[in-house]
Amino acid sequence: MPDPNMNQGNNLRSSQRRKRKNQSFLQGSIVLLAAMMIVKLIGALFKIPMTSLLGEVGMGYFNTAYTFFVIFQTIAIAGFPAAISRLVAASVANERYRDIKRIYKVSLKVFLVTGSVGTLAMFIGSFIYAGFLGDSKVLPALLIMTPSVFFCCMMSVNRGYFQGLRNMTPTAMSQVIEALCKLVLGLWFANMVINFGLNQYAESGVVFGQVVTNAEEAKNAALPYAAAAAICAVTLGTVAGTVFLMFRRNIWGDGITKADLAYSPKPRSDRYILRSLLVIAIPVALAALANNLSTLVDTVTIQGSLKWLVNNRPDQMNAIYGSLISSNEDMVMFIWGAYSAIAITMFNLIPTLTSSFGTSALPTVTSSWAVNNKKGTKKSIESILRITALVAIPAGLGLAALAGPILKLIFANNPAGVQIATPLVVMFGISALIVAMTGPTHAILQAVGKASFIVKALLITAVIKLVFNLVLVMIPSININGAPIGTFVSYLFLIVADLMCLIKTTKIRFNFKAVFVKPLIAGILCAVTAFIVNLGLSAVLNDGNMSNLICVAVSIICAVIVYVIAVLMLRAITKDEVLMLPKGKKLAAILEKKHWIG
Repeated sequence: MPDPNMNQGNNLRSSQRRKRKNQSFLQGSIVLLAAMMIVKLIGALFKIPMTSLLGEVGMGYFNTAYTFFVIFQTIAIAGFPAAISRLVAASVANERYRDIKRIYKVSLKVFLVTGSVGTLAMFIGSFIYAGFLGDSKVLPALLIMTPSVFFCCMMSVNRGYFQGLRNMTPTAMSQVIEALCKLVLGLWFANMVINFGLNQYAESGVVFGQVVTNAEEAKNAALPYAAAAAICAVTLGTVAGTVFLMFRRNIWGDGITKADLAYSPKPRSDRYILRSLLVIAIPVALAALANNLSTLVDTVTIQGSLKWLVNNRPDQMNAIYGSLISSNEDMVMFIWGAYSAIAITMFNLIPTLTSSFGTSALPTVTSSWAVNNKKGTKKSIESILRITALVAIPAGLGLAALAGPILKLIFANNPAGVQIATPLVVMFGISALIVAMTGPTHAILQAVGKASFIVKALLITAVIKLVFNLVLVMIPSININGAPIGTFVSYLFLIVADLMCLIKTTKIRFNFKAVFVKPLIAGILCAVTAFIVNLGLSAVLNDGNMSNLICVAVSIICAVIVYVIAVLMLRAITKDEVLMLPKGKKLAAILEKKHWIG
């Protein structure tokens, strides 16, 4: 005879479960994408005036320090956010709610250790790295960045936890808070330091211990410390993001009810959870480290190759850059600043936007894969790849088509840097659509247990990039333009390898025409429209910032209209994907009536 208390408990539990609504893949992606767009807008409001304030040389110090920090952040975090997200998602799918609470506690203890060790390691490593680069001026920025390692670890525990619960809102809000701190405090701090240096020059002719003879020299002497001040704001942003997430979890909760916990199986031991975290986290960490190795390869090999060219081929380098850069002493850092602060900033926009799809994809695919739902897994993976392609392809090709006008508009105060960066951005725009696909693809591979493959593929990618940098950048006529070529070739290998591994692992045959070919056709039409419209308007309107703004704005609007029409005519989106959108039922009914969805 059925136990009435058990039935009552099950009914209560079912009622509580109905109240808790997990975000779908697309809903979670939209939340993160919206936050990322806000963050990027804030980032532009930070980086554009900061580049104008610090110049290419000062931004060279900033980006060199940030690149080094990312390596220690990756080691300290060690893939645990992805591991936490995956374990929490699997526990939700199997209704092991007590495990979820224990996963959080174990992860927090781990990060207290790794965050502390990582911070100390970066502090010591900063002196070694500055010595290796042969430039002590980068040291202030490196040292002030070190506490960020610890706070990023604390932040990552909470982000991974909420993402596993398929609630992307706390992550999104923490990202916006972090960016706002960087914007407000960064510009304020950097400006204060430069003004302090100029005041020192006016009073004594000595700026931060360096004797200077004019205001330009005074500002240059203050740049390493101004870059460090801007980096300080980044550190404080991680503190603010961490505090918000801790309050968010402790005050508003995580959506797991008392009924869930009461009828959940006994939690697994701390040792079991730690071992499970490590099994997932170590390959993910190695993959992330291998990915960041590619960035470090850029920093070291490009600067090293440029320094060799300036010292050994000065006539050829002066013939190319002499009219843009007044001093050979600053030529390497100037070119590197144009590359890292302008070209890479524009390039990173697209992969950063699509990274939200990867974050949302991990718990989504994990949930279906954990219960051996092959149909659901196929549907999720195809949807993730198609939506990523629909965003990445037009964005990448559109950036390549409008590289010059966009850079002139955004970095109007840095014409020399724009001139160097424009051909780089054209090549990076094409590369970006490939790189943008790798983030979600790696998240899917992690979800199906193939994180170890990512490590091997990324190491080969880094080697390919290293070879191209050493060969192409060392050629005077190519120099810095060899870097984006290496990016394209290396990441083309990576995406092909990822997709082959995914097909082999899941035994799923994907519809490549629907996933890639249709978005590519629509994306090409979008880019061609943008290029032709901008070319036509530029020939009619007078040269100037306002005319350039009109050309870019009208070109983008026309390109978006053509792209939307092409996507609908090609039926490049499915009914299920439209249903995941807010008010999706009404929109799906309209599109289905017009035969505009697949």
